[in-house]
Amino acid sequence: MWELKYDGQWIAVPILLVLAVCIRLITIEVTSYEFTTVEPADTNLILEMAKVLVPWVTWVVAGYGVASIFYGEGTFKNVAVASAYALVPYILFEAEYTALFSHILSLDEKVIYYFGQTLITVWMLLLFFMQLKVIHDFSLGKSILVGAVSVLGMIVLWVLIALTYLLTLQLIQFFVEVGYEFVTRGP
Repeated sequence: MWELKYDGQWIAVPILLVLAVCIRLITIEVTSYEFTTVEPADTNLILEMAKVLVPWVTWVVAGYGVASIFYGEGTFKNVAVASAYALVPYILFEAEYTALFSHILSLDEKVIYYFGQTLITVWMLLLFFMQLKVIHDFSLGKSILVGAVSVLGMIVLWVLIALTYLLTLQLIQFFVEVGYEFVTRGP
C-alpha cells in the first residue's frame, strides 16, 4: 500500500474492476448447483455488475470524504487505486476456489466451503483497512474510527440515493397523472 500511495496508476482501476466483475460472472457460472444462490440462466448482468461496482464506488467516495474530514493525507486517486488493488484476493482466488471446492465438497461440508470464502473476504477487508491506514497515514485507532464512519457514510449514501430515486418516481407519476387529467378532461 505504501508503494501504491506514490506509484499507483489510474490505469489499474478499470482493469482491476473489469477483472472483478468478470470473476463474479465466472463464479456464478462455475459454482456447483448445490452451493449456488443464483442460477446462471437467470443472471441479470447489470445487477451482478452492480454487486461488485456499487460497494466499491461508495467505499471510495465515502472513504475519501470521511478521511478528508479527518485530515487524511491521501488523494482521491490514491484511494481509488489502493481500493482497486484491495480486490486482488477476490480476483486471484474466488473463481478457482469456488470451481474446485463447490464441486468436491458435499452440502454436508458447506462449512469448509463458506470458511474459505470468508477467508478471501476477510483478506480483502484487511486490505481495505490497510489502504485506509497507510494512504492517509492514520494511527490504528484513528483508522478504526474513520473506517467505521466511512461504512456509516456508505449507508447514508445508499439511503440518499434510494430516497432521491423514490421521490423522483413520485414526482414523475404526479406529472403524468396531471397530464392525463388535462388531456382527458380538458382545460
